[in-house]
Amino acid sequence: ALTDADGRYFILNIPVGEYAIRAELIGYAPVEVQNLSVSNDLTTYTDIQMTSKVIDIGQVQTVIAERPLVIMDQTASLRVVDKEEIQRLPTRGYQDIVALSSGVVQFNDNVATRQRGSAPTSSAPSMNIRGGRHGEVAYFVDGFVQQDPLSNLATTTVNNNAIDVISISTGGFNAEYGWVSSGAVNVTTREGTKEYHGSIEVVTDNLPFLEGPPDEGEEPNLDPAIGYSYDYNTYAANFDGPLLPNFDRASFFLSAERRWQRDRAPRATANGRLPVNSMDGWTWHGKIKFEINPKHFLRLGTLGSKDDWRLYTLPYYFCPERAPRYVDKNQSYYAKWTATLSPRTFFEVGGTYYITERERGDGVFFDDLDKYYVSGNYTRFDETELYRPPDGAYFYPGYRHRKSSYYGFNFDITSQVNRSNEVKFGVDFETHKLRRYEPAFVYNIKPEDPDSVKFQNIDYYGYDASGKNEVDEGDNGVKKPYMMAAYLQDKIEWEGLVINAGLRWDYMNVNTKRLRNQDRPLDPDSTGDTQLDESDFVDAEAETKLSPRIGVGFPISNRTVFHINYGKFFQRPELQNVYVGTAYLDRMVSVSPYYDYFGNPNLMPEQTTAYEVGLSHQLGDYTALNVTAYYKDVRDLTVVRRIAFQKFATFRNEDFGTIKGLDFQFKARRQQGIAMELNYSLSWANGTGSAATTQTNIAWQDSESPLLVAPLDYDQRHKLTAIVDIRAGKKEGPKLGEIYPLENAGVNFVFRAASGTPYTPSNVWNEVTLGSGAPVPIGRINSRYGPWTYRLDLKANRGFDIGGLSFDIYLWVLNVFDTKNVIDVYEGTGQPDNTGFLATDEGQNVAADFEEGFYEEMYNLRQKDPLNYDVPRIVRLGLRMNF
Repeated sequence: ALTDADGRYFILNIPVGEYAIRAELIGYAPVEVQNLSVSNDLTTYTDIQMTSKVIDIGQVQTVIAERPLVIMDQTASLRVVDKEEIQRLPTRGYQDIVALSSGVVQFNDNVATRQRGSAPTSSAPSMNIRGGRHGEVAYFVDGFVQQDPLSNLATTTVNNNAIDVISISTGGFNAEYGWVSSGAVNVTTREGTKEYHGSIEVVTDNLPFLEGPPDEGEEPNLDPAIGYSYDYNTYAANFDGPLLPNFDRASFFLSAERRWQRDRAPRATANGRLPVNSMDGWTWHGKIKFEINPKHFLRLGTLGSKDDWRLYTLPYYFCPERAPRYVDKNQSYYAKWTATLSPRTFFEVGGTYYITERERGDGVFFDDLDKYYVSGNYTRFDETELYRPPDGAYFYPGYRHRKSSYYGFNFDITSQVNRSNEVKFGVDFETHKLRRYEPAFVYNIKPEDPDSVKFQNIDYYGYDASGKNEVDEGDNGVKKPYMMAAYLQDKIEWEGLVINAGLRWDYMNVNTKRLRNQDRPLDPDSTGDTQLDESDFVDAEAETKLSPRIGVGFPISNRTVFHINYGKFFQRPELQNVYVGTAYLDRMVSVSPYYDYFGNPNLMPEQTTAYEVGLSHQLGDYTALNVTAYYKDVRDLTVVRRIAFQKFATFRNEDFGTIKGLDFQFKARRQQGIAMELNYSLSWANGTGSAATTQTNIAWQDSESPLLVAPLDYDQRHKLTAIVDIRAGKKEGPKLGEIYPLENAGVNFVFRAASGTPYTPSNVWNEVTLGSGAPVPIGRINSRYGPWTYRLDLKANRGFDIGGLSFDIYLWVLNVFDTKNVIDVYEGTGQPDNTGFLATDEGQNVAADFEEGFYEEMYNLRQKDPLNYDVPRIVRLGLRMNF
């Protein structure tokens, strides 16, 4: 770039990463500024002071840049975590890092203690950002979406060593971000360099000083000195460099990770490993960057993962092999062409194909559907033991299979039209294929005659009635929604003022038929018709939305920035709540064999209006304070509603909520080897429903729905996160003779304290069975809160070199003090291990029907659910070799 007469300059089209910038002028000493960080959606400001003096030929003044404590063009909430921080934190995976941010609740609910419906199951806790539902967070990897539109879940995993930068936006999204209401997580992966590099990493907790599983016939050690081994194993490798030797116009980056965990989510009261709670997974990633010429770059990439995992729940205690099994598969491919038209203008064209699939089933038969049938209630006691179903039984929650894929195309052009205005215009298009197969719960199907009604109670599309073959056409063919969008945004940067203004247009067409009249599905014209036919359907309406967004930043000084932000945001509903198989719909509206809910093709996008104000102030040379206040008005959220005069229910846009809060961040840059970050959130998340299925029981019983907001299930009033990093570089730290024993060593501490999440106080009842009961509230919805939780994690490492290789060995400890944190309680007592039912007259009467002491023993086993607790102390050892 060339400066103007005043020395001002700009350089566009710089990918996320770390750079050096060099300034040269005849008669002045060249100056090079190193370690400059470039982040998504932000401007990196660099002023360079040059000196006019006689210098030696080739001599360059070098300046080492530090990440600024105050972001001068900040107009919304943003947290950026680079690869160095990622490696130091006692976490693994981008979702664990997101959970450390202000305004983020890592909701780890035990759905077995809730009888009101829940969000889709994930192998990791859900992320609820600023009071939003789990599906209101958008996940991007290298700019492309990694979410299943059927569930809005993101199950793609990324190797820690492949991540370059994670950008976490919790409010005020630019117009280029669509279908997002609460948070956007943008993961940028590493690219190849001009020299060959690689690393190999091993992490395990199979250590000699940890208690392993007992030998056959031995009692487990319930009080080990340090902790248990949970058979956690991770193996990761990456390799990068020029695509061909001595050819620096093309580079590659490859990474792979293998995961095996005998207990993927240990719990504090489990006294060792939870049975059938395993994880068997792979992640792979590849990226090629090709420089066609200095103005044109082509990037090709692929990312994939597969996780085969089990879900431990106590009802399967005596038949653990039948506990649910899940398989999540993800694969994406993308290409991006970047072209510089002039020093002021460049454009990008991108295309992607993404496919995600989830299959869930019985732990033994899994996808062998010929062996599924209903046989009794596995939670019932008989006279001798807890009921154990025979082989070949159908188990709740049963078999499910969903598969989604999409082709996406996007184009955007960015131009610095003048010194102050950077304008960006873009369009994108997505076309999807969605498949789903889900048998509804059916009673009393006998194994000798399983085909009588076997395929009559299945909600399916994109598959045939057997679930074994994919179907593209016909009434139960694959669903093919498509979406389009266009946006225009302008970033205006004046001295003392930064404005981010944009407008986005979204179009969503679910491309299917809907009932003309859901209240009278068989007879929309009141003519006495009793059959469901083509005349009862019309095309579902397409949805078009406009989203104005504006953020304003006021750099009051070079140490203080004030910002305000306003925006309209729309969230695509979970498409599994939009679609229903034609055969299943026909059976439900014609026969209504049992209560169930199904999709509604007329669901609208959910809308959020968000306001935010914030202040960032640098207190001194090494410290800064950020304070942000926000308010969100959320409407048209999806909720289950019972259809009048019918035994089924569907989804409507009727839930709403209000969320408000304050986020505080104190950050201290490294001084004398110590860096610190302190985040505190104070929030109120209120609404009429925490998930689309929260009001399942209300719809089932045809009760009155809530009209007033109440705390949501993930309403966490207080959250405090403190990160302290103590580190010594080369030839730093205490000196012993000529040796620095602690050089290249450090320890990172993460302390978390959080108030409990709410629950609805109810009468004491039998909360540990899955019978057709329901609690009777004795207080307002979610008017009581569980206890606070406290946890300290750490990661201590030491680097050293041997024979030209660089090694890093680290000790990773979760929950250092082995605190038994309660994350869920029974609503009748507010306790995590006692429902109170055994002390009631009803409980005593039930116990009297069994051999003395048997019922009490079995019931205590069931109610002392380890899933009501967070993790115990977990100790892992890792070794990374770099070459």
